[in-house]
Amino acid sequence: MHINARSTLLMAIAGTVIALYAGAYFLNHQEDFSIYLMGSQALVDSKNPYLATDNKYIYGPFLAIFLVPLSFLDLSVAKILWGILNLSSGLTIAWLLLRLRFKLLGQNDLLIVLTLILTSFSFRNNAGQGQAVSLMLVLSLFTVLTCQSKSKSSIALTALAILPVIEIKPYLALGLIAYLFFSAKKRVLVYLVASVVIANTLYFIFFKITYLDWLRALENRSKSVASGYDQSSIISIITVNTSMSTESRLVSVFLFYAVIFLLSFKYQKNIRRNPLPFFLVLPGVASPFLHAHDLLFTVAGFLLVVSFERKIFSSQSALLFSILVLHIGWTSDYLVVGFFLCVLVAVSLGLSGVELSRRQLLGILCASSAWLVAFHIAFDLSNYSRVHAYNIFSLIYACLVFLYVIRAGSDKMSVLSPSRDNLDSDT
Repeated sequence: MHINARSTLLMAIAGTVIALYAGAYFLNHQEDFSIYLMGSQALVDSKNPYLATDNKYIYGPFLAIFLVPLSFLDLSVAKILWGILNLSSGLTIAWLLLRLRFKLLGQNDLLIVLTLILTSFSFRNNAGQGQAVSLMLVLSLFTVLTCQSKSKSSIALTALAILPVIEIKPYLALGLIAYLFFSAKKRVLVYLVASVVIANTLYFIFFKITYLDWLRALENRSKSVASGYDQSSIISIITVNTSMSTESRLVSVFLFYAVIFLLSFKYQKNIRRNPLPFFLVLPGVASPFLHAHDLLFTVAGFLLVVSFERKIFSSQSALLFSILVLHIGWTSDYLVVGFFLCVLVAVSLGLSGVELSRRQLLGILCASSAWLVAFHIAFDLSNYSRVHAYNIFSLIYACLVFLYVIRAGSDKMSVLSPSRDNLDSDT
């Protein structure tokens, strides 16, 4: 098949996935976006967004302020506009990832990365709930690009780009800040501290709220996490699914973190060689709050180290295949749509530069389809919460990608190809 024909088919695949999202989520879901608008409406009414929403709004003031214009629109119109912004962020993420990964971008490279992002269950979760995670990933990747400049204006712009990430997904922002510190971008961190102080002052002057109000809301949220009510954390997963005592749960989490530290120390040379993917993936594994849609950062780390140009040998592909199976295996609650998405991903991989044999492509399709069927049957036969399972599998997914990323560049993982060019010089 000619290059133009491949590109056309890949664009059709990506467009089909976008159309599925638009039809499924623009009007019927996006529950979290509705909470964002409640916070915005509270500001319009000169009320505290945290008290007015009974602490349902748990984000920094920036998001509520940013969405004030949408609060004047009909909810259905606001959802469509927010949904369009969320879906368009997928293309921006794909471009930024390839900008950080390669010097020369091929049209097919952009399309295959876009397809893998769109079909990931984390993007689906983000779009379905109307979350802002994809937009935060755009800002995070943009930050990495702009922080390479030594001009004061670029440094200030970088700090301003990090600020919304801190307010909306603070534990994911920690990974980004750690990357900047690791990369000796200390001037950016100084500007960031100044930005936080200035923002807090402006919030108080114009809206009579400060970061202290936000921290109180987060404190209330942490209580629900510790009790096991919120299934989006490591400790709450243990609480709900085991009968361990509080002390045993804390010890288990400590040991989990100890393993992460030891593995990071063991593969520190690989991490130093290509640090950005590691710091994107780390919060998805080690953060106290774990959401399926937050794994977009983990997906980004995975795509930064996987090569679409080298031949994948069977002895090295098991981990890659297991990640892809988890990546698409429970993307949809509807079995027929899940099958359809599995086929799209398999076809996309075949059209990309990956030198996969037909047997390997068929293996990916069969494995993901079998996983999807098993997943649906399990919930039809049991009363176990699908939400509980999502978060367990999210943790498994993050751990697998974490192993994949930290081993990138080792001789045993030649299927991976960390950037041969220094990241700084590439930008």
